[in-house]
Amino acid sequence: MKNITKTFAIAGITALGFLPVKSEGQSISSLRKVNSENFEINLKDNEQHVVKKNKEEGLKEIFQLNKIQKYEEAWLYIPFYEQWHEIGIESEYHTVSFDLPRIRNILDEHKNECGYFFMKKAKEICFVHNHPLTCKSGLSHGDLISLIATTQMFQDYDVRGIAVTNKGAIEYYLNPEKKEKLFLKNKKFLINRKIRKFEKMPYPEISKYFDIRFTKFD
Repeated sequence: MKNITKTFAIAGITALGFLPVKSEGQSISSLRKVNSENFEINLKDNEQHVVKKNKEEGLKEIFQLNKIQKYEEAWLYIPFYEQWHEIGIESEYHTVSFDLPRIRNILDEHKNECGYFFMKKAKEICFVHNHPLTCKSGLSHGDLISLIATTQMFQDYDVRGIAVTNKGAIEYYLNPEKKEKLFLKNKKFLINRKIRKFEKMPYPEISKYFDIRFTKFD
């Protein structure tokens, strides 16, 4: 992964397959929204594709996309509306950045428009990315650290992560009880957004804070 300046939390760390959250992406005012029927790897950072599909349909289509694409892409899926918002920028073979202004704009619109935001179901959001054949098929150390970062940033939401690999979909999220322990133990680092601290934790140690579920696709 190339170094990325002005990024949130985990940018500039190489070779770990992180999903950095970029703090200064494309200007929202100049971003062109495109309503699409199908998923694609969009390498135009001034466009945001929006797809209307349920969770299973979307994941299976991304799974098929992995068979013909080499780049990573990222989406924010809002189950309450069954909407997939593309949030990936600077796509590479082994990484993609999350566009933070874009994410905040999507969630602000969702919160303002959703009259049922008090419901748990309305608060669920999924950060989804694909692992094409050029990537490892399982979760990476960086995938878990990235979700700690996004969970800490968007505390009003029930944050989930999904990695779509060449074998299926891996859904992962911080176990509610263990999350409190993790955040309390590392409070000063999270407040100062020093997510790099978690880089020193081995994968087995950090994964114990997560609930992880794999769904195989054919």
